[in-house]
Amino acid sequence: MTIRVATFNCENFFGRSKILNLNDTPQQLAQATAALKAAEELKKVLNKPTYSAADKAKILDLIKMGKGFFTVEEDRGKLLQGNKVVAKGASNFFGHIRFTPKDVPEVATDNTGKVINVLDADILCVVEVEDREVLGRFNAQVLKTKRFEHYMLIDGNDERGIDVGILSNFPLGTIRTHVDDKDGNSKIFSRDCAEYEVILNGGRSLTMLCNHFKSKGFGVPATNDARRRKQAERVAQILQRFNLAQDLVVVAGDLNDTPDSNPLQPLISVQDLHNIVDTLPANDRFTDIFGNERTQIDYLLVSTPLKNALQSVTIERRGMFKFVPHFSSVTEPSEEASDHAAVVAQFAI
Repeated sequence: MTIRVATFNCENFFGRSKILNLNDTPQQLAQATAALKAAEELKKVLNKPTYSAADKAKILDLIKMGKGFFTVEEDRGKLLQGNKVVAKGASNFFGHIRFTPKDVPEVATDNTGKVINVLDADILCVVEVEDREVLGRFNAQVLKTKRFEHYMLIDGNDERGIDVGILSNFPLGTIRTHVDDKDGNSKIFSRDCAEYEVILNGGRSLTMLCNHFKSKGFGVPATNDARRRKQAERVAQILQRFNLAQDLVVVAGDLNDTPDSNPLQPLISVQDLHNIVDTLPANDRFTDIFGNERTQIDYLLVSTPLKNALQSVTIERRGMFKFVPHFSSVTEPSEEASDHAAVVAQFAI
């Protein structure tokens, strides 16, 4: 069988509340502003110890004003029964106002979808995605007819919600997280090294280890380098559970450093693990453009059986504004799919 495996850092692919969108038209802004005021007033009314008949009528009116922008979630007890307020006061129910997420499609998001569609991958490691709900909406609303059959994401350690996940046209088997792996009292992974077992046709397993190592952009460089090296060492330890001379294993994702860097050496040097971007010409191995530097920081590291079955490797850069030629729909940096290129490889196994 032929399979295509890819990795793509989608660059801060977050959901957001529709009511707080900053790119609305004047009409949309007016509607959102009115709904935000309604939510503020509703909170005040709902916090009253006792609801009068006028309060109950106002609650219904304010909820109606917020339709499409927020809902009232009842965690315990009942506020509403049909179109009637049944709670006598704030102590009768426990709940919250939930802002409605904005539907996914926008220019940058559409370009992200365009990159993923071009990859035509069967299995895709996605990096910098907020949560499984966002990933699912993107899969359904943007990828549409080319959406994947399965998607999964486990919340990692990044407090901003930058996580790693997977899209797959094959069923998922065992899933393992390493968010609690520690070096002393400190957690090793900035996000996670999420393990996803993919069940291929015939029942054979392929394991994806999806990663997003510590970046260089924040903090002290020496401290960041040491953190990335710890992460590389830990992934190398995890790989000891596998026989890389026989098993189908891929270490994928944004490792935030170059193949010749000191922090990545414990992983890059693992026996029977291969950086398949090395099969490309030296001037065609970059996934990141920073100033005049063109470097590889996004990886598909594959076990020997996959390396032997390799048919092709492609780095898809047309979603990047800094790369020329890019997609015609990328007219400015805010519209780019990502500032990372995607890597896709095809195997005959």
